[in-house]
Amino acid sequence: MLVSLTNDQITSEQLLREAVERQEPTFAAPKQRIQDLEELKEFQSRKRTEFEGRIRYSRDSIIGMLLLFLTMLVTDNISLDQVCSMGSSAERV
Repeated sequence: MLVSLTNDQITSEQLLREAVERQEPTFAAPKQRIQDLEELKEFQSRKRTEFEGRIRYSRDSIIGMLLLFLTMLVTDNISLDQVCSMGSSAERV
């Protein structure tokens, strides 16, 4: 049985074309040419500062979550056993 294409049917070629059009461009890292030891030290220092900033942000967000958690324990008069049971029930979901 031969089926003719109508306007509401999509061909595989159309699907592939749209998929290619919607692809995000690939990220190409900039090429950095380090000429001497001073540039190398500057590059390493900058990367270390970026790394430490990411760690600091992660640590601060974890500390913030813990403070919120402890505040909830104190203000809502929730026992630690209740909190642990909440965590174990959340893991099952």
